[in-house]
Amino acid sequence: MAGQLGLDPPTMNLCKGGPGVELEQALKNSEAVAKCFNCSITTSAIAFVIYCSKHISLLERLDIQEKQETILRQMKISHLQERTTYKALDPLFLYVLVPDLPKRYCRVYP
Repeated sequence: MAGQLGLDPPTMNLCKGGPGVELEQALKNSEAVAKCFNCSITTSAIAFVIYCSKHISLLERLDIQEKQETILRQMKISHLQERTTYKALDPLFLYVLVPDLPKRYCRVYP
């Protein structure tokens, strides 16, 4: 899957609220793409590469990690409730700090 931004689907604008909110939306957007192919990022993604602007603070980096863990945990729980036959994976996460991004703070590549 190609990179996903934290775009709000109805407006196609980046979500306001900082990097944590952008990451949350990018993961939800990734899941929406995966569902189009009858799968889930929790059962299909082996690794995620998350590019973050080096301009974000340590607190924002911690917020990003917490959001990522929370969202994937919720997705895994949802799949257990749906009784899917696929086992949820524990993908690797690689955070890459870059000088800057064309759009604000985060970009996710599952």
